[in-house]
Amino acid sequence: MKENDSFGQMQYDEKAFRIAYLIAGFLKDTLSEEEHIELDDWVTQNMENQKLFEELTDPNNLNKLAEWKNKLPIKEAFQRTKSKIKIEKNKKGKLLSMLPYAAAIVVLGVVGFLVYYQKMINVKINSVNISVGAISPGSRKAILTLSNGKTIMLDSAEKGNIASDGNATINKDGGVLEYQTDNRATGDQKTAYNEIKIPRGGEFRIILPDGTKVWLNSASSFRYPTVFVDQTRNVELSGEAYFEVAKDASKPFIVKTGYADVTVLGTHFNVNAYTEDGVARITLLEGSVKVNQSEILRPGQEATVNKSGLVTKQNADTEMSVAWKDGLFIFRGATIYEVMKQVSRWYDADVTYATDINEHFNAMVPRDSSVKKLLQLLEGTGSVHFKITDKKITVMK
Repeated sequence: MKENDSFGQMQYDEKAFRIAYLIAGFLKDTLSEEEHIELDDWVTQNMENQKLFEELTDPNNLNKLAEWKNKLPIKEAFQRTKSKIKIEKNKKGKLLSMLPYAAAIVVLGVVGFLVYYQKMINVKINSVNISVGAISPGSRKAILTLSNGKTIMLDSAEKGNIASDGNATINKDGGVLEYQTDNRATGDQKTAYNEIKIPRGGEFRIILPDGTKVWLNSASSFRYPTVFVDQTRNVELSGEAYFEVAKDASKPFIVKTGYADVTVLGTHFNVNAYTEDGVARITLLEGSVKVNQSEILRPGQEATVNKSGLVTKQNADTEMSVAWKDGLFIFRGATIYEVMKQVSRWYDADVTYATDINEHFNAMVPRDSSVKKLLQLLEGTGSVHFKITDKKITVMK
């Protein structure tokens, strides 16, 4: 082995021991805040790291690893581990002790990571050659249609007042559209409706006349009155939106979709109701909502409504449900079809499949990442590959 190769291998060894130490600390719950950040940074670097972390911390796998550990020369391996790992002081200035069980976990982690890093040396990740062509991440763009039929391209509209409609003045500031109403509005006047359409590869926010905030995801449309003058605040959604509804006990806020009506007084929730999905998913983060006038959700719950109106209620992964609103892709046990559905909408790309893919994927990736980075992470698992022609992505094994 050449001298520079030996140095490179040593660097991989040092990194492996360091990460093994951090995972041992995670299992013991002894990591400092800085170490937690260090471990989080490593886990989110790529999908392979995330997958390996989940495998090493899975309780079912720990039992198997413990049996394997009994066959290893623990003392010799642990002495080597101690000489490699830098033990840091905690906030109280005491050294973090390594209990025998934790030492065993570290050794197992070291073995696993050495195998992993050796694999990474041999596999040329950079050989994944994906030409992205015209595909780029989404941006703040939308088309606003006023009650008289006039359309405004919001991504090119100037900042400030862009229109007046009904009794409302419409202002644009960056990627936010805000409605300000004349307080003299009464129920006697004709209600004017606006509609905003978000194309694939777009997103936008609206502040409605009552102060309700709405985040709109790609490939969505949203219809709403310019002034809420009725006894209920009715809006219509196709696609996905996150709502922070302004409280008004006298006027329930109702989101109408193709499969479900969601009624609230004031709360935070997400509605995923793309027509092509065949279901609507309502995820509650704060307050309470009523779905189809029957099921009541509590924070942390999710309702799925099918075409027949059947409501199924379950606990939700709220972080994953609203990740898009926070500028992230979060996949936990997602099929390639679930992943690529989001990719298609956000990157405005058409997706086809050359074969069936049965793998599940875990990843956390910023939505402003290039499609190349995201697809390379998926390819890094070795279970899927991609071909891009113009704005068409073909998924292959």
